[in-house]
Amino acid sequence: MLIRLWRYTRGYLRIRITGSGTERFINGCRHRNIRLWNLQVVNGAYEVNMFVCDFKKLKTILRKTGTKVTIVKRIGLPFFLLRYRRRKLFFTGCVLCFALLVMLTRFIWDIDLSGNQIYTREQILHYLENNKVHTGMVKSKVNCGKIAADLRRNYKNIIWVSASIDGNRLCIRVRENMDAYRSKTKKLTENRKEKAVSPYDLVADTDGVITEIVPREGIPRIRKGKKIRKGQVLVSGQVPVKDDSQTVIDYQYHRADADIKAEVTIPYKEVLANSYAKKVYGTIKKKEDYIRIADWQFQTGDIFPEKQTEQTKKQEIYITNHPLCLFDRIKLPVSYGTKTTVFYRISQKNHTTKEKQQLLSHTFSQYCRDLEKKGVEILENDVKIYTGSGNASARGTITAVRSIGVLRPSKIKKIPRNSKSQQGENIDGHDGNSH
Repeated sequence: MLIRLWRYTRGYLRIRITGSGTERFINGCRHRNIRLWNLQVVNGAYEVNMFVCDFKKLKTILRKTGTKVTIVKRIGLPFFLLRYRRRKLFFTGCVLCFALLVMLTRFIWDIDLSGNQIYTREQILHYLENNKVHTGMVKSKVNCGKIAADLRRNYKNIIWVSASIDGNRLCIRVRENMDAYRSKTKKLTENRKEKAVSPYDLVADTDGVITEIVPREGIPRIRKGKKIRKGQVLVSGQVPVKDDSQTVIDYQYHRADADIKAEVTIPYKEVLANSYAKKVYGTIKKKEDYIRIADWQFQTGDIFPEKQTEQTKKQEIYITNHPLCLFDRIKLPVSYGTKTTVFYRISQKNHTTKEKQQLLSHTFSQYCRDLEKKGVEILENDVKIYTGSGNASARGTITAVRSIGVLRPSKIKKIPRNSKSQQGENIDGHDGNSH
């Protein structure tokens, strides 16, 4: 690659050698240290590449060998500049473009952040922006050590930070203490549960028959095989405290928790309208090319017509954007693309009987799949499709086994004072009658 670039910069010729002494010509060039490369046989003659400075040394060799040399092609930067030497604006533009690229490489145009799980990208970028670290800043003003120290100091769960500049991209790699974060979250959750003094009951959210119950906290009020009603208490969050005589003297308040499954009946109804709106795309399409430089955008034409008609009121816009990047490392604040607008109109169509059945059947199948994803076991379905001249519908019931139970604040039970006082008298006066 470097050799090709060096040859192109110096400029070289592609020559054709004809005559009876072509071998002597090549040997003579070798004897006088004239560089030749890419030797090929073309139409009974030899073609080879050589530098321009060596071409002037061939006069003696040609006379001794009786060969002739014809220039086939001139290749290289000197010939390119000579060919376009009168086009001053072209060279001026090339110089300005090169100067612009050099100037743009002095700025940061992208911030690459990775390794963050606890803190979002928006949080960290907002903090960096408040500390005057943002896209568009000069690379010489970026202090990678200060950025790493500030992030570790401001975010307690970040234990390691690496900041570096790659091209015109600021790369920030972080490592977070996930174990400490999880333990802290667990403690906060436990503290919230401990602070929740008010009891909560687990009540039924639908009618059904209990098929399985695994209590964790609280007092179960139902058993397997029992029929339940909506709103019935399944697990109570008030645990009674009894004395030796089995008298309730107090209650411990808990948040009821249990895994309860029941066989329930789920009603299903889906109505499908007889007509539907369909997009009919027209032949009118408009394209707009644009170039975006930072916050400025230059475009050719306007995809929105000045006068809106019935054919141009509704449209869909497709945007294709291509950001410019040099060597996959230098990201430039320049992008180009195309906006394509497709116009359409709304047409009312009627479903056929077969389409109604297919759509309702597909919707019901998707509904059943969603239930199974939620852990619902479908035992039986009694859903039928009804079609006619009007709207079509799918109605019926589904028998399934699913988890039930929702939390509801429990009504705190009060213990009568006389029972407490009587209990105290029995305890204090137990040895009053000693004879």
